[in-house]
Amino acid sequence: ALVVHVGTSEENPVRWQFMWDALPPYYRRHPVGSSVRMGPVYFRWARTPVGYKLFNFLTQTMPAAMLDTVSTLAGRKASNLRNTARMTEALKPLSYFTTHQWVFETANLSRIYECL
Repeated sequence: ALVVHVGTSEENPVRWQFMWDALPPYYRRHPVGSSVRMGPVYFRWARTPVGYKLFNFLTQTMPAAMLDTVSTLAGRKASNLRNTARMTEALKPLSYFTTHQWVFETANLSRIYECL
């Protein structure tokens, strides 16, 4: 049996710069239908885990806490902070895949191309 990895790896790697350039325009053209957030789409890339936590705190947790405070003072149910915490928890499993690099052997793919 011949195992073939079909995709990008060492021959044609996908760099983070590509993601930086491609994702914001894509999501502006194709917004997520179930998105709760209103306003412009923006991406910020954190270079360190501490940077990510700080950015998340300043742009997600603090605004959610402020909105919950206003909601509580107005006598409404406060759920923004809880929803933000749930979203942050849901994203944790992805961190492993975005902070590690894999290089797949593509020699078998080259052999298949030669046979065509």
